[in-house]
Parts: sequence; C-alpha cells; structure tokens
Amino acid sequence: MALISIPTIFICAFISMVTASVAMGVVALNDRRESAAGYWFLCFLLGAIAPLVVSVRSIFPEHIVLLAATHSVISFSAYMLFWAGFRAFSNQAVPKWPIWLTPTVWLAIYLLWPQLRHDTYLQIALHGGITGAITLLSAYTLYGNPLNRRLPMAFPLLVFLVAHVVVIFAQVVFALTNPSPSVVTHINNALWKLFMLESFIHTVFVAISCVILIKDRSEEQHRIASETDALTGISNRRAFVKDTERLLEDANDSAALAIIDVDHFKLINDQYGHQAGDHALIKFAHLVSEKLPPSALFGRLGGEEFGIYLPQSADQAEQTLELLRQHVAARSIQFHNVEIKLTVSIGMATVEKAGNGFDLLVAAADCALYIAKESGRDKLVVFSPAQRLHKIVEKDGEKRIGLADDRVSRKISRGTPLSAAD
Repeated sequence: MALISIPTIFICAFISMVTASVAMGVVALNDRRESAAGYWFLCFLLGAIAPLVVSVRSIFPEHIVLLAATHSVISFSAYMLFWAGFRAFSNQAVPKWPIWLTPTVWLAIYLLWPQLRHDTYLQIALHGGITGAITLLSAYTLYGNPLNRRLPMAFPLLVFLVAHVVVIFAQVVFALTNPSPSVVTHINNALWKLFMLESFIHTVFVAISCVILIKDRSEEQHRIASETDALTGISNRRAFVKDTERLLEDANDSAALAIIDVDHFKLINDQYGHQAGDHALIKFAHLVSEKLPPSALFGRLGGEEFGIYLPQSADQAEQTLELLRQHVAARSIQFHNVEIKLTVSIGMATVEKAGNGFDLLVAAADCALYIAKESGRDKLVVFSPAQRLHKIVEKDGEKRIGLADDRVSRKISRGTPLSAAD
C-alpha cells in the first residue's frame, strides 16, 4: 500500500472534479434547457473544493473541528446537487429545500453534539450513512425513469453507484469496529487508503458518466425527432416502416397491417382552410391512438394516410379496426366553433393472406383500401387474393375506355365518320 499516496489521490480528485465542472459549465451555458448540467456543474465544483479542505487539516490541526465541519457541509451540498441533477435530468421538479436542509441539519447536529465533534470515526460513520442514502436516492431517480433506462450509460452508472454505496457502508462498519488514531490528521491505514482510492475512482467515473448521459440523451432526442411526425406526434413513415419490418421478422400468421385514409380530406382544407385540416389530423391521430392496443404500431404514411400494424389474429385485428372506424365516425372535431365530422376508409391485409413482408402487406392493404373507397368510403375491407384480379380487370377496363374515347375524339377532329364499333 506504500504506492498509494493520499495527497496524490486528493490532487487527482481535485483535477478531475475541476475538469468535470468546466465541462458541465460549458454544457449549461450552451444549452440553457439542460438544467441538469447546471446542478452537476455546482456539484463537481464543490467536489473539487472538498479535497482541498481535507488536505489542509494536517497543516492546521488546531482548526480540525472547523475544517471537518466545513468539509461535511460542502460534501453534503455536493451530494444533494448530484441528486438534484438527476431529478432535472429526468424532467422532474427539483425541490430546493432538501439541498440546503441536509447540510444545515448536519451542521446543527455537529455543533450541538460534542462527541461527534471529537470522534472522527463517528463522523465518518454518520457521514457515510447519509451520503450512502443520498447516492441510493440518486441511483433510483436515474433508473426509475423509463426514458433514462433506454440510454446506454444509465445501467453502468446505476451499477457503479450501487457498488459505491456498498463500499461506503463497508467504510461505516470499519469505522465503528476498527478505529485508528491516525485518521485524525492523515491516513496511514492500508484499508483506509483503499477506501480513498475507490472514492477517487468513483468521482472520476461519475463525472465522465454524467457527461456521457447528456450526450446519450441528446442523441436519443435527435433520433426520436427524426422518427416522429412533426404535425401529429406519432411515428413518421420512416419509423413506422422500420419498426414494422423489425416485428415482421418474428411474426407468425397472426399479424395484420392496415392503411387508413381520411375520407374527403381535401374538402376540409378547401372549406375551412389548411389550419383546420392540420387540426383535424392531430385530433384524428389522438382518436386512433386512444383506441389502439399497446402492442400496435401507428404511423403517418403521408398526407391523410396512416398505417397500423396489429400483432393479432385476423378476427381480432378486424374487430379492432372496425371499432376504431366507428369511434372516429361517432366523434366530431371542434375548430373555431366549426364542427368537423370525419370518416375513414380502411384496407386491411394479414400475413396469412398477403405474405410476411412489409411491401407485400402494404400492396395488399392498399388494394383493399382502393375497394373500400370505390364502394362508398367509411368502410373496412379485408384483403383477399381475388381483389387483385378485380383491381387489374377494373383498371384494364378504364384503360380501354380511355383509349376508345381518344380514338373517337381523333376521328371527330378529322371529320371521319364514326363506325358502329365506335
């Protein structure tokens, strides 16, 4: 243990805390919305000051009581700011009173309890118990938020915080069962040196982890923004296609895809304006979202066309979509004292009938949607293979009629007499 130098550990801890404080300060200045960086800036700044206070205790032994109290107040304030940073990072309200109340209560106990002032190991035990509890609270605040759990750095930091608490409580037990007078001014005990080394490693890892957490969340926010429809707040086409293709890899025949088209949407824009149309799409997305099962995927494919993926049997999916169609038709949307009624046409295709592939399902659902719109709209049509032939024949007939009309028009323009075939 002779290789472990306590002054060196203090110097390294000071440098790492100053570096982390500067990094957090830069983040806080560049992005005022990242309030967690502000709390962590103050936390690491106080974390840099705390080792300096401890390091001068051997220089001014006559002020050991004052320096010990000062170190504890700074340390508790740093721990509480660390917790506050996780509250802010999790988009939770940050109550200010625990930040100042914790060090204040400690200082009051320290001044009013003579034994605590003169028993260094009792200070270590009580200090460790409180900081360990705050660290556990910080870990819970971090990992208790489902959004935080999606960040790559969240779990490693959780493990490290819990491991640090274990070391703190081991330190408390050791302080109460194996005291040594050498702790009053400087630490020579080998085990205490290990405790100090772990504390230094912890501060460095935590400082780096907090910086990475902010980076991870920034990347996550950009990813979500790139996969979210700006108007309705649901998945955009890119995200819907990607997520559906991923689920189809493990899907069996019990899966369906539907394409929903808002009927006569152009009339809404023409009669009430595009702002009303946008409002109608937003409300429509809400109406659909509240009726879909949690396992469903819902996305905007473009314009007034939406997609739904349902990992259900054909009967269940048909029932879900029919209830959804009725739900939309039964509701009205208010916009500037104008009541807008919506209906939808739905084309649904199952993996069993169309095949296990996104393009196959979309083509089949689109075929069923075409029939739903052609047969009067406000309907749900389930795809069957025969519909493809029907659509081909219908389109071919339209093409032939178009060609015949063109031929008649050309004859009339040339003054050529029409035959019976025309």
